[in-house]
Amino acid sequence: MKKILLLMFTLLFSFSLFAEKPYYEDEYEGDSEIESWYLQLGLGFSSINYDNSNYDDYSNNDNLDRKMINIDLGVYVPLDDKLLIGGVIFGEMDRYSNSNDDWVQLNSYILGISAIYFTKVINDGFFVRGDFGYTDMNASNSDGDSAEIDESEKGTGFRLAAGYALKTNPDWSLLFTLGYANKGFTSEKIQSLNFTVSFLF
Repeated sequence: MKKILLLMFTLLFSFSLFAEKPYYEDEYEGDSEIESWYLQLGLGFSSINYDNSNYDDYSNNDNLDRKMINIDLGVYVPLDDKLLIGGVIFGEMDRYSNSNDDWVQLNSYILGISAIYFTKVINDGFFVRGDFGYTDMNASNSDGDSAEIDESEKGTGFRLAAGYALKTNPDWSLLFTLGYANKGFTSEKIQSLNFTVSFLF
């Protein structure tokens, strides 16, 4: 999974260096209007690791099929033409299933504040991002049960990321983001490498 993330980031970086100027750039050059607020909607995949884990029985079981995805939702306001500040929900879903379609899913979240800094202008070019906030975790399964894993399993977490915003339209862009997330709980720590594709508009 780490090799896949590295390959995708390398391809993205190479594309950004050699891509032709977008079709709209001549028309809108010098007229990059900054909106009063922005919405970001993203979906991707993760490579998740558990420290001091209660879930090694799942991750070490070769007979289980494992799928790891993430969602990235945020609302931002600009502080200037390069910096966005806002609130974000970054969630990761880790599902294990067997050949009988029985499954269990571990869900973990960061709910907090986020900042995105663009090196060029908002919605265009390379950017770095940082999130920090409250973390929570729960589990669900194919029997229809969904419950908190433990009332004490709450804490704080952060995500550091970098990426490229491909502005294909004057009003929105496509963001390719490679990140590292760390979620700390009372008796558990979850770390992940994650790749997300999102719309910012």
